[in-house]
Amino acid sequence: MSRIQITDVELIARKAISYTDADQVHDEDVHPFVRRNIQDLPSRVKFLFDNAAYEEASFKAYTYLEKFVSEQSGIEDFGRSLMMAAFKESDPKIQIADTTTKTGVNQQEGMKYLAAGGVMYIRNPRGHEISLGDSPDDCLNFLSMISTLLREIKKGIKATTLAKSLQSSG
Repeated sequence: MSRIQITDVELIARKAISYTDADQVHDEDVHPFVRRNIQDLPSRVKFLFDNAAYEEASFKAYTYLEKFVSEQSGIEDFGRSLMMAAFKESDPKIQIADTTTKTGVNQQEGMKYLAAGGVMYIRNPRGHEISLGDSPDDCLNFLSMISTLLREIKKGIKATTLAKSLQSSG
């Protein structure tokens, strides 16, 4: 297999973009979801955000995460107890890391606490309080976290599915 050679000129050209402010010129034209790499959320969340319903957007996004975890894990529960059960280190219903290693166990435990903490800190108050006064930045921070959790969970599901497929065919 041959390696692709990058010339010095090509390397300089590829790095030059990081020294320009070209990406900042039209920054106001880029949706905040794009700037913050927020993805994998229902279109309703973006609609709510675009219409300044920041608390509702955060609540709906976490409700989506909760339903996704419930469906993927087969656990009919909600909130903290769902997340703790779905991502437990021993025999997880949703495995996001190799739990045969110490690092993997730590990652699995971390996901458990991140998901449970997000539900408790972000979703719960927005489901029970009348007005929390979320700013656009608050909402974007929460949505970024949810988006990251969803991506990591989906990567774990994909890796686990692939590993099981390889085991059954081998």
